[in-house]
Amino acid sequence: MSNNPIVVTTEHGASDKVPEAEVVTENVASPTAEAPTTAPEATPEAAPEAAPEVLHTAAVDAKVKELEEALEEERAYRGQAEADLEKKNNESADLRKRWREAAGELDRYLRQNQGYNQLTDQELIQKVSQLRFEIRNFTIQYFEDQIKDVSINGELLEYLQKYLNLPDDTYKTYLKTPEIRSAALRAFFWGFLKSEVFWQYRWAPAKASDCVFYMSDFIKTSLGIEDNSKDAPDASRKFHMWRANTSSLLLEATNQNLKEAASNVHKVCADHAKEMVKFISPLSSSKPDAIEKQLVRLINQSLEIDKEISKQVAFITWKFIDKGSSLVFDPETMELEPGKKKADEKSTIELVLAPGLVKSGKSSGDGFDVELRLLKPEVACAAT
Repeated sequence: MSNNPIVVTTEHGASDKVPEAEVVTENVASPTAEAPTTAPEATPEAAPEAAPEVLHTAAVDAKVKELEEALEEERAYRGQAEADLEKKNNESADLRKRWREAAGELDRYLRQNQGYNQLTDQELIQKVSQLRFEIRNFTIQYFEDQIKDVSINGELLEYLQKYLNLPDDTYKTYLKTPEIRSAALRAFFWGFLKSEVFWQYRWAPAKASDCVFYMSDFIKTSLGIEDNSKDAPDASRKFHMWRANTSSLLLEATNQNLKEAASNVHKVCADHAKEMVKFISPLSSSKPDAIEKQLVRLINQSLEIDKEISKQVAFITWKFIDKGSSLVFDPETMELEPGKKKADEKSTIELVLAPGLVKSGKSSGDGFDVELRLLKPEVACAAT
């Protein structure tokens, strides 16, 4: 640095010398001043530990991210599952639709067949009433004539009791009186039809009729079905729909050969008539051949009715008066044959001249818990 004095010019042009030491300099750095001493380089220090709050937030964020990823994965899985379920539902709906269509076709087919085979109540009543009339006329025509010596032996009584159980003495009394004789044989003939014709499927070939009969009996026993369908309406519905369809199919198969079918029915009628006339012809003054011919006709007529009844979905019961039932005449549930005087309330029943007819169920397959009386049993009462 130069040691020359600094000259200061005053307002009046004078100049004064100011000693260097007294000169005050402001904000002027001396070019000769020593450079400041360089500060020692700082040693790097370790990063401070994160606060607990920061660590907690990071852990939560990581967990949230993990859960979000799991949720996305679950959503993707659920979306695929829903797509698969929708596909299965569509397939199931299509199968159900086709099943309903097939079931509808089958139901229409069965109903058409059943509708074709079904008889109205009035048609059934008419057919049975006609059979009643024919049997009554037959017994009156052939067994009400006067016979000088009526032969009543043990074989005859045994045969009659097979279908109409009466004491021997009662039979002997009845058979010796023309009017009562015809009534007794009328009751006997209905007993024969009950055992040998009705619900026996004898209108079909022998082997087939036996098979259906025993199968029906087995199913009824297994399902606990008795003659009264009210006890088990659901089981009755299943059984009687099966029976009606089986009978219709059996008849259809039988009719494939009408000549053979007719021959089989004729044999059934002829065999029964031949056996019967052997026992009862001594009770008539008519020729056995004439009686046998009428018996064949009546048995055949009964088989036709049984065939029609077998095809009905409704269960048709021939209502005989059971041994355990009251033997007192009940006008609400019984009737006298036409032309007989009215019986009083205390009249006792001697003979069931014709069974009643009871129906349970409908062609639609329901209503088996309800019974409908179509015809009352026709009875003969003791004279009072």
